[in-house]
Amino acid sequence: MNPYQDFVSQVTRAVQQAKSAPLGGFAIPIKPTHLATTPKALIFSPHPDDEVIIGGLALRLLRELAWNVLNVAVTQGSSKARQAERWKELQACCDYVGFGLVATRPNGLEGINLVARAQNAANWETSVERIVEILSEHQPRAI
Repeated sequence: MNPYQDFVSQVTRAVQQAKSAPLGGFAIPIKPTHLATTPKALIFSPHPDDEVIIGGLALRLLRELAWNVLNVAVTQGSSKARQAERWKELQACCDYVGFGLVATRPNGLEGINLVARAQNAANWETSVERIVEILSEHQPRAI
């Protein structure tokens, strides 16, 4: 008998069960209260959704050590038509997981790639200045 047949059957069964799970509608978990002295961690999320995709350590800092975790929304996606909606989705996600949210500028930073850095130095420079402002303002213990 193939040793993987049982494993694949179990995974298939789990996927079928997951299809009936509710998609949202859960109460927002209680967030820890942060003092001015509470250590801060900043997550720089290049795109909406990245805060939870890469947020494992950040969630541990928040939940196990009660750190103040702030998601810096670097961009709000490349689709201009969806940027406002993406921001609302991002706010809802951060509210749910307990992260604070920091905007870089309205609609996020744009042209953040090596080509744009070479071709539009002025935009790159103002973007870097904004990140410096955020770092100076929050003085994170971890990034």
